Amino acid sequence: SASFDDFSPRFVVRYDLADNTNIYATVSKGYKAGGVDINSGQVLEFDPETLWNYEIGLKGSAAGGSVFYSLSAFYLDWKDLQVQTNFLLDPTDISSAVERTLNAASASSMGFEAELQAQLSDAFGIQLAVGYLDAEFDDFLDAVLAGGNAVDLSDMRLPKTPKFTFSGAVDYTVPLTDDMDFYSRAEVNSRSSAPGDLEGVAAGPLNLPSFPYNPDGYTVVNLRAGVEMNSLEIAAWIENLFGEDYYTGTQDNFGLGGIRIRPHPTIWGASVKYKF
Repeated sequence: SASFDDFSPRFVVRYDLADNTNIYATVSKGYKAGGVDINSGQVLEFDPETLWNYEIGLKGSAAGGSVFYSLSAFYLDWKDLQVQTNFLLDPTDISSAVERTLNAASASSMGFEAELQAQLSDAFGIQLAVGYLDAEFDDFLDAVLAGGNAVDLSDMRLPKTPKFTFSGAVDYTVPLTDDMDFYSRAEVNSRSSAPGDLEGVAAGPLNLPSFPYNPDGYTVVNLRAGVEMNSLEIAAWIENLFGEDYYTGTQDNFGLGGIRIRPHPTIWGASVKYKF
């Protein structure tokens, strides 16, 4: 048995530069309780995880409220970051599978995000967002991976943390009759490559291939259009319009399961909704 307690404060300071613009600064603490893993006849404890988040930013609107924008920069500082790992105690015996929660002594992440939303006219609106992220294990000397081997992952990138992200969308809405509107939306989402899991982070030290542990970056285009009339809506949509071959993560599985990836094929669909 174990018990955990924590005090997690949050402090925010905001200053209005103008009626529609403000700057702010935030300091907050995050917390995740510890616990135990029970497997292979062992009871292994793991420590609580704590996080301090520091953020400064700017938010505002212009053009009579038709334009909204925000810009923020942040720094996150983890202690005892909880990381999930699984491995075979005996690499030749699939029945020796072990899942564990490890504590990385420290990790950090810093970056910025910028967003813009604008209603260009009664018919057209746009949304844009861009992000930059630099996230790594600062001190993780004993990450336990394949075969139960300990690997030093200090100064290596955190899993699932692409350095660059971008998204954009254009909306078009126009009335067809007094009680019928046509709407459409085109969107693009893009991100750079990032390790899919701990094996991806440790691909170099473990002499693992890049595929499938480190998914490549990708850019995906989605479309949606439809009509709305009173209580009825008819819509059609396409995800991954240009058939981008990509996957967004990996998952270790033991035995014949091997390594699973999550592909995203082109998907077409339509829907009819009626509100009573």
